[in-house]
Amino acid sequence: MEGWIAVTISGLVTVSLLKPNGQVLTSTESLCRLRCRVALADIAFTGGGNIVVATSDGSNASPVQFYKVCVSVVNEKCKIDTEILPSLFMRCTTDPARKDKYPAITHLKFFARDMSEQILLCASNQNNSIVEYWSLRKEGLPVNNIFQKLSPTGESPRQLLPRLRVGVGMPVTSSAVGGRGTGSFQPR
Repeated sequence: MEGWIAVTISGLVTVSLLKPNGQVLTSTESLCRLRCRVALADIAFTGGGNIVVATSDGSNASPVQFYKVCVSVVNEKCKIDTEILPSLFMRCTTDPARKDKYPAITHLKFFARDMSEQILLCASNQNNSIVEYWSLRKEGLPVNNIFQKLSPTGESPRQLLPRLRVGVGMPVTSSAVGGRGTGSFQPR
């Protein structure tokens, strides 16, 4: 089915699907229980057919939030299920030396539409910007023996858990991002 998805400034997600017979199915759902202001949003798709939405209210004091959106058709009606995923704070906004230097998150962009595990984030002031690359990877982390049985070899097993990793933060001057430090970037 063809369709479109939109995220509103009030934290709603709307999906419209076009059935082969020309009928349009539309549904609207809140991204989470507590709706908040959405100043920036981007959408990417997972390999399993789900949608990941990244949002920010634009403030460096607030996290960049991620949601999984599952769209299905049940009894000839469009159904949306949302799930809140882990959030993150930009590294430059958690560093006490740079916290006030970049007061606003001005851009967020998934690296590619089909790669919901990688995102570019940009925080800016009037003269400068900084771009951070974040990647979600599954890493083997040791689990305490209290929570898991020992493996047959006697070693503590390693469980694969998702973990967000930040790439290098790249400071950018205002001329590099469009004159005021808030230009758009195309990561292709």
